[in-house]
Amino acid sequence: MLDARSLGLDKARVGTAGAYLIVENCYVFVVAPKHGGDSLAVIRLGGHCEGNETAWECAAREVNEEADLNIHRSSPLGTYWVDRGWDDTDLQEIVWTQDTSEGAAPLLIGSDNRSHDHQIAVMYLARANESPTPSSEVRGLLLLRPNEIGWIVEHTVTLGQFLSSGGKAILEDGFDERKVLEPFFQLRALSAILKLSNGRALLR
Repeated sequence: MLDARSLGLDKARVGTAGAYLIVENCYVFVVAPKHGGDSLAVIRLGGHCEGNETAWECAAREVNEEADLNIHRSSPLGTYWVDRGWDDTDLQEIVWTQDTSEGAAPLLIGSDNRSHDHQIAVMYLARANESPTPSSEVRGLLLLRPNEIGWIVEHTVTLGQFLSSGGKAILEDGFDERKVLEPFFQLRALSAILKLSNGRALLR
């Protein structure tokens, strides 16, 4: 199994960070209309690091800004890495050897060795004790059960189909339920990780 240090991940600069937030056994994702598109993007909670933030500080701040929650980091059963183009079919489990004294290891790291400063994107597993609320910059949230993640990633599913099947969402008015849910990389990667784990819970 590859080691994070041998891949240079311990020296890489964190560009973005986010969290796979688990609330009541569901993973929370942002849903938003795509500019000029006919689909709804399903995006992770997270964003760009500011100032001297650590990856975890960035993830916690972004979740607070987007879902109005204070979150707690959880230890994953493993850490996964993907490089160049972020093709979720190329996920590899790696040994995380960085100092974790400030908290648990991440679940997912995406890197791009083609960039001159070797930035990485980091995703943690996290939990919250309260229900999420979309912020002023987020119009909607989806609460996805593990089986719904695979369904959305592997099939063409509209928002209306998701809701009529019993899917959970917190939405402002104005969402077109005829539009297809388009999974972005972090959701596709989570689906792949759930498959690699053979149905095991991702938390220690």
